[in-house]
Amino acid sequence: MGLFSNRKKKQNTNDQENIYQWMTVEEALEYNNAASATSEESVKKLADEMADQMQFLKVRQDQTKYEYDEVCSYLDDIKILENLGEETRGAVTDAARMIIGLDEEKTRYQTGERKILGETLKTLKLYEKDIPRKIRELENQEDYLALVRDDMRNLEGEKGSITYNRDQANDKKKFLISLTYAVTGLILVIFIVLIVLMDRTGKDFTIPFFLTGLAGAAYGAYFIYEFGRCRTLARQSEYMLNRANVLLNKIKIKYVNTTNALEYSYEKYGVNSAKELKHKWSGFVHDREEEQRYRKNSQLLVGYEDNLERLLKGLGLKKADSWVNQPSVLVSRRELSEFKDGVTNRKNKLRAQLDFNLRQQDSTMNDIEGLKRKYSDFGKTIDAIIKKNDID
Repeated sequence: MGLFSNRKKKQNTNDQENIYQWMTVEEALEYNNAASATSEESVKKLADEMADQMQFLKVRQDQTKYEYDEVCSYLDDIKILENLGEETRGAVTDAARMIIGLDEEKTRYQTGERKILGETLKTLKLYEKDIPRKIRELENQEDYLALVRDDMRNLEGEKGSITYNRDQANDKKKFLISLTYAVTGLILVIFIVLIVLMDRTGKDFTIPFFLTGLAGAAYGAYFIYEFGRCRTLARQSEYMLNRANVLLNKIKIKYVNTTNALEYSYEKYGVNSAKELKHKWSGFVHDREEEQRYRKNSQLLVGYEDNLERLLKGLGLKKADSWVNQPSVLVSRRELSEFKDGVTNRKNKLRAQLDFNLRQQDSTMNDIEGLKRKYSDFGKTIDAIIKKNDID
């Protein structure tokens, strides 16, 4: 009997954890005991939260897949460049060297000091089409990460408060039990004394008997009330603590996704924050505007760049325009190898992130299927939410 009772209790706990797993932090912390009475509205709310989680993972997956495809395109191009014949490689190298020479000549004509140099300049040139959008995206991700950190801190504080309340309730239960033993013993002693006195003196001790019994009954009522209240508070606290742990795990998934996305972007652009990228981009734009003044008189350079881009496209390179912006990589096998190593490293990290998101999507789909099985009476409601969010 005890075994089946424990299994039932464990099942109920798991069901409750699933209900709270998909709530926002504010909703879950305000949720009270009424949540145990499952209604169509509560199931709908849970299904909406699951759908929201799936949409979050899909957006992250699409963003990561875009980056992964870009990296793969560069690796495909590098493979073509590595396997070029000597004659074709000579044509590419000659065009790249001419561009490098013209570019250096253009730089000598420029006035003022360049704000962006070295590897930073190469990186910004390589990704200049994406950087304005990426700055906004990084700022949004950093703001979102700050909110997630706040939620985690709030949950940790809530867990501490709940643990304190639970421990206080359990301590009071132990005190009430000890006090009950003492009171019971005291009443028994009084009864014995009264009986002995009544036997020896022959007097009527009905009133003292009655008052002692009344006091015992009053304490019994107090014990039942306080012990029941403490037990209820301890159960509620344990319930809320389990719920807070589930919510914390949910938030950590979002924290890991957002942190990984930010760390990848920081490494990709060689920065430590969106603010730093924005500052470098501002300097890059300033330098580029200075270059454009002289580019008007450098039609020859433009012509070579166009010729090189057409040549690379003819060879089947997918990112021909990007390679034109870094001709030194086309000239130096060492630089090409270093660039390949960096791109390969990013590909591996993106592959790991794709796998992580796929596992989380599978887990979320299993939770949705489990919800449909458990609350089959609300199957149409759940199916409508799934269809509305285009979840398959």
